[in-house]
Amino acid sequence: MVDSASTFTAGNGNQKIASVYNADWLQSADFSIQLRCATGLGWAMTELLGRSVVFKRELIERVQKNKPLSPPTFGEHTVILSPIRDQRERVRAVMGRILFLAHVLDIANCPIDPPCDDSELMTSATFTKALDKKVRALCDDTPKSVEEIENICAKINWLLYYWNEVVQVELQKLPPAVYNGYTVGRGFSTIRWYIGIGAGSSQVYHMGENEQERPVEISLVTLRHIEHFPALWHPGDGTASQNDLSNTLINEATLDKLLDHLQSMSSYLPPLVPLALEYSLTRWGKTIIAYPRVWRSLVEPQKKPVTRGDQKNSKREENMKRALIKQAVIWHDLLTGERDPTTFVGPHAITWRYIMKIVLYSLPFLFIGLIFALVIAYAIIHIQNFLSITSPTSGAPNATAKSITDTVTSGIVTIITALATIPFVRTLWTWGSKTTTTFISNNQNKIDAAISTAEKDALNLFWQHSQQEAINAKTFISPRSNPADVDDGD
Repeated sequence: MVDSASTFTAGNGNQKIASVYNADWLQSADFSIQLRCATGLGWAMTELLGRSVVFKRELIERVQKNKPLSPPTFGEHTVILSPIRDQRERVRAVMGRILFLAHVLDIANCPIDPPCDDSELMTSATFTKALDKKVRALCDDTPKSVEEIENICAKINWLLYYWNEVVQVELQKLPPAVYNGYTVGRGFSTIRWYIGIGAGSSQVYHMGENEQERPVEISLVTLRHIEHFPALWHPGDGTASQNDLSNTLINEATLDKLLDHLQSMSSYLPPLVPLALEYSLTRWGKTIIAYPRVWRSLVEPQKKPVTRGDQKNSKREENMKRALIKQAVIWHDLLTGERDPTTFVGPHAITWRYIMKIVLYSLPFLFIGLIFALVIAYAIIHIQNFLSITSPTSGAPNATAKSITDTVTSGIVTIITALATIPFVRTLWTWGSKTTTTFISNNQNKIDAAISTAEKDALNLFWQHSQQEAINAKTFISPRSNPADVDDGD
């Protein structure tokens, strides 16, 4: 008969284990949500700032040309539901996303602390409420004058600036990876929604004494050099020595700092994502450092190309701007977990890389085995000639003895060659795999970021490396590419 007391105790023990497991799972899930929301919030706040600048330019142009935004006319025909295509609707969409993410992170009710001369802002009590009011005033009320547009956008900038300071303090109360996620999201978004739209003008771009009035030609050789050998390119090489213009928001130090924040949260991101982001960020960062005038030209009066070289340079600038827009969409999807990195590539893109790595890894062992077999065969042939039996009377080789020697020699050559080649190659392959595995086991902490699973044998490493290479290639939009017209994302 089963003891009911022991059964009850065992049941309680299982319930305790289950409750602890569920608590750990919930805590892990909450942390994952916090990390993704913080990353998304950092991106969205900078995106709202950038979109308000873009929308401000559009509104000012409409006011100056006396072409106000007109609402659709209902009744004459059916109006299709808006798919969020104009800048006004996109600004509102980003504001709605910010409100959601702020509530999830419990930072939506931060009071407005800095003094402000706008009584309406002070009566709003919180940053989110005041920000929402100003965004609605910009998008829904359709300001009529340039001064009114400038004033509203300045208030939006003021609110985002001081709320960002409060958010950074509040996120310090959460695990460090959450704050790093916010910083990384804001950093990537800055490249697209501040530098990428030419915001800041003279406050961001500093001209030196050697600044030329004519922009430096965009060199495909330099772009290719940065793309394939980013670690070998530094400011002062090539174009940087010809053009003294610099971007104060991004340089090698700030780029390295952003990469450090990315690596510090890499263990919490999906596999393959950190290295893919690092691959594209390094190349785009150095490209922007090399050609800062491309982005400043977004807010400068556009001059018509005079020479054929100017036309070619202008075309390359436009291609680079479109490529950055496309790259930013990929960055956002990877950072916020909206898309799995493996969906960017097909199986064939990984398979051919994997096969090539296996072939290249096997070639040295095959060549060594073949050389070893040839040495053995050469030695046996010399032994045969040394042991060949000759007739004492005529000096001619004994036919019977020679036949036996040839048969034995051929058999020995065949057997030894096969036995020497196959096991030798296999032994070298096993030795190489074991050496690789031992090296990885002894240096696990140094290469954790480079592998995505706990499998450490050579074949799995080849597969993982091939997968990472294929994803890096597909998630990187080259600045020298010529992408089709792209949308700037919703």
